[in-house]
Amino acid sequence: MCLATPARLIEINGDNARVNLSGIEFDVSVAFLDNPNIGDWVIVHAGVALSKVDQDHLDFWKSTGEQDELS
Repeated sequence: MCLATPARLIEINGDNARVNLSGIEFDVSVAFLDNPNIGDWVIVHAGVALSKVDQDHLDFWKSTGEQDELS
């Protein structure tokens, strides 16, 4: 089973970025994203940002209670 979670982009340097996931920061690749911007929410799996998260999906994720710090 694979797990991918939303995280917020806080720094971008070319194809690499730093994300924040509930207060934990780590580096990911953003090579698969079109026009990543600081503040975007992305789905991260195995160190790769796979896609941006739209507001509807972010609202759903918050409603599950799985991650309290999504805002």
